[in-house]
Amino acid sequence: MGPCEDPPTRFQNQAKERSLYRKQSARKPRYRVCLLKGCGKVFHPSHPVQRYCSKDCSKQAKKWGAWKYRKSNKGKKVRRAQSKDYRKRQKEREIQKTKKTDATGAARVIERKKFLCSCDRPG
Repeated sequence: MGPCEDPPTRFQNQAKERSLYRKQSARKPRYRVCLLKGCGKVFHPSHPVQRYCSKDCSKQAKKWGAWKYRKSNKGKKVRRAQSKDYRKRQKEREIQKTKKTDATGAARVIERKKFLCSCDRPG
């Protein structure tokens, strides 16, 4: 059958067949229980990895995590090491600053060879 002839009934009914199937919406995460101890609210997360029902709960969890981390001996050692490294980096930065200021104070010499033109062309 050529393109100028009438299409078969199958194509006429095709639009009906498509309308029977709903367009599938984007997947949404399931309802969850807030992980903050004592909250226990059920919520629908707006992001797949959301763990807490509100910003207030997430702030409280962050605060608790920082307290828990610093309370343990391992956490204290890690924090001391971080502070020590920070102080070391600060000293190195100060040394580099003094070296840069000393180097820039000296006169700069530019070689003349870099600015000479080739004499291939006339004029």
